This record gives sequence, C-alpha cells and structure tokens, in this order.
Amino acid sequence: MKISTIKLDKWYGGISDDVRQQTAESFSLSAHFDIFSSPIKMTPYRSNITNDTVNSTSSDMTQFYVRNFCVSPDTGYLYGLGRERVGSDKIRILVKTDPVGNGSNWAISASSTQSDNGTPYRNTFMPYKNYLWGIKAPNSGTTNKMDLWKYGDLTTGAKTMATISADALDNGGNLNTAQGIIGKDDCLYMPYGSKLCKVNTAASVTVAALTLPSVYTITALDLYQNYLAIACKPRTVGSGVTSKIFLWDYVSDDISEVIDFGEGDLLVMGNLDGILFGISVVSSTYAITTKTVIRQYAGGTASIVKEIPYSALLQMQDKRNNKLFFSLSDGTSKAIWVIGRRAEGFPFSVTIDRLINGATTVTQLNALKFLGDYMFASMGTSGNIMRTSDQTAYSYYPYWISQKLNWGNLQKDKTLRYVNLTHVPLPASASLELQYRINSDTSWTSILTSDVDGASSKDATNQEGNNNRPFPSFKEIQFKIIATGLAEPISLFLQPVEDDSLLIETQ
Repeated sequence: MKISTIKLDKWYGGISDDVRQQTAESFSLSAHFDIFSSPIKMTPYRSNITNDTVNSTSSDMTQFYVRNFCVSPDTGYLYGLGRERVGSDKIRILVKTDPVGNGSNWAISASSTQSDNGTPYRNTFMPYKNYLWGIKAPNSGTTNKMDLWKYGDLTTGAKTMATISADALDNGGNLNTAQGIIGKDDCLYMPYGSKLCKVNTAASVTVAALTLPSVYTITALDLYQNYLAIACKPRTVGSGVTSKIFLWDYVSDDISEVIDFGEGDLLVMGNLDGILFGISVVSSTYAITTKTVIRQYAGGTASIVKEIPYSALLQMQDKRNNKLFFSLSDGTSKAIWVIGRRAEGFPFSVTIDRLINGATTVTQLNALKFLGDYMFASMGTSGNIMRTSDQTAYSYYPYWISQKLNWGNLQKDKTLRYVNLTHVPLPASASLELQYRINSDTSWTSILTSDVDGASSKDATNQEGNNNRPFPSFKEIQFKIIATGLAEPISLFLQPVEDDSLLIETQ
C-alpha cells in the first residue's frame, strides 16, 4: 500500500481550466472569499444588507428601480439613475451623501425629474465637470434618434435637469449604448450605437466625434496607453462579424489599430496592468453550448486565457484596485465575478468574487458599483438595493471547491487515511466545515467541522461529520470548504492510501 500526501495552501490562482487539472494554486470554484489580499489565506467578505430607505417618502428605493450608479468626484456622493414613480419613462436622480454609512438614507435629488418623457438608457450615466450626463430615448420617439441630457450643478443649491442636443444622436437604428469615460484629453466620451459623442471641458458637444462601421455596437470603453480602447460586438448575431477592440488616438478620423477578439459578443472590457481583458459570451450560434470566453491583449494578437461553462454574461462592469468585476451566472444564480491578481508577479485569476443575496437566487441584476470594499447592486424586477454591510456581519456561507484529485492515476483505488484543515484562530461564532464527494457523486458529505473559539486546526481519520464512518475508497475525490463567521482557511493537508495491487502502471 502506498501512502501519498498533498498540501493545498495556495488560494490565489482562481478557477482552473479543467476540473481535473492538478495545479497547486488553482481550484474548481470559490465564492465570497477574498483570495487576493493574502497569499496564504482566504478571508470571507461581509454579507450584504438591504439598503433602500428613501427620505421623506412613504416607500423605499424599489419605487425608483435604479438602473445605474455613479460617484461624483466633485461631491463624493453616490448617485442612482432611476425612474419617476408616476411616469416610469421619466428620469429621476437619487443621491446618498454618505454612501457606506449605516442608517444614511437615500434622498430624491432636487429638481431631478425630466420635464419631458424619454426613457433613460441604463448603460450610460457619467459624472463630468460637476454634472451628471446620460443618453435617453427622445420624447417625440423620432426614428433612429437619441437625446443627450445633463443634471447639475451638483455642488450648488440650484440644480436643473435638461435635455441638450435633442434628437441629435443619430444611431442609425442601433439602439445600444455603453458607459462613458473621461479620456486622456479630459473630455467625456459616451457611446451610442457605433458612434462616440464627445463633451469637452467647455461643455461643447460633438455628437459624432468618431463613427465606426455600422456592423458593430460599442459595448465598453477604457484607457489603454495613449489610446481610447473601444470594445465592440457584432450588431447582428450570426452575421459572421467577430468582436473587435479598436484603438483610437482621440483626434484622427479613423482608428489607429484593430484587435480581433474572436467569435461571440464582447460585452465587458478593461485595462489591468497594461493588459486589455475582454469577456465575450459565445451563444449557440457559434457553439453547441453557450460559454463565456476571456481573452487578453498586450500586443500582437488577443489570446484566450479562460473559458467558463456559464452564460448570462451582462454588459455590466466596474473596476477597483486593478480588478475587473462583472456579472455572470454560476448556472443557478447571478453573482459578481472578478479578474485580478494580488500584485505583480502573481497570476491573473478568475473566480466568483461576491454573492449578491446569499443563498437566495438572483435572476436579474440591474446595476453594479464598488466604492472601495463596498459593493452596491440593484437587483430584481423591483430594483431592490443591496450593499456590503458596514458592520461585522457574516451571514453568507463562502465556499471553496477543490479540483478533482486523483493523485495522477484514475485506475487505482484510494482511501483517505488522514485529513487536516488549518486556519487562523477562530473568533467567536466562526467555523469551517470540510466536505467531500467522490467519483461521479453530485452530493457532498461532511468530514469535519472546526468550531472551537481560538482553535487553529482540526484533523480527522474518519468521517466525523458522518457518524464517524470510515472513509470510502475512490478513484478521484473533491473537497469543499464552507465558512461561517470570520473563518479564514490557511491549508488543507490530505493523506490517501493507494491500492498498489494494480501491477501495470500507466506511462
């Protein structure tokens, strides 16, 4: 009988390319654990709380159905793009002056009702030069036209909301918009269809500062070197057109470079450490099953770095601390995923960063925004607002799932002889449970639970969590760690016994 050992003590590698890929720092999946802040442990994120109270109203934030968030550098306030509760096609601006303070309510921002009708496009909501800017459908419903609007001055008592350049944004029938950006030239750029609207520092508007081919739809913008990176998806599914990132120098009539980002709809794009990451959903038009593909570009051609077997990718993103956050389903519920790394020298990792509403399934996400360590999300058909708790609350159950371990041989039977889970000394009300499943099993069985205050490890030679039964034999095995409270795993030590009766070894 051969005794083998393995120690899993690197958590920062993100999800592996295959569930059976034997890499030291990668895993099958994790959720609601911070895998970036420390190279030797995982830390649970705080749970989220409902934060939807509105001053001087008889209802809550659901009456406004927030479609986007932004933070003004002039005020430091968090703003929500909502709707007028009487006429759902009218704009309403909500404001939270102390964004993360517990008990600090939202308020209806003064004079923020759009005087005429026109549905605001949820993807465009930007602070610029003491105003909030956006794009909306015109009141008259003019074919192929959009309106530009602004709200402010944000720091004065007298605020107004006004339509400017009415019916001026000719989208050519392409009704899509994307979040704007402030370029290296300190001008505001807002996409609509395949065009860019520009607002300069004097608030002068150029309705089509750049026009791309009409077969594309702009989905995301970011800064890249001295260029504006413009992510585009095909306007028509199945047209044979691939997604592209265009690099533009802000002044030329034409773009500077075209980067092919392959088949699928490129919906999310961001610059991390000088590398452009693009995330596309590949539908059944191009593949037998839908999937999400992550590519990167740092010169030359774009290359695939990860394929995720989940779909429902949204055109929604945020960047914080050199990490790119996006929304994707895990097959059941929408969650907030992340691409990032701890520091230079560490690999870029992908995993589920945050759960939105704990074990409650979230089928619709309307808006996402990070303020430091705090996440704000508008979810559901009612637009309920969730945010990271500013209290030490850990009511969610973060989890980590290993790869399927077979010790290099799927032919041999193995039996666990000993397991040990180490962790930071447990504070009150914290615990870690270790579970397993073998071969083709889909359900999990408990091995042990470490829940003694101040304890720093727990080991087992049988299934403590399953009536102390002996461990079963297996061809391959997978482990799951579940945390309650502020429980921080450090390492998982495994010692199986291999059946060496198989005389012919695999080469």
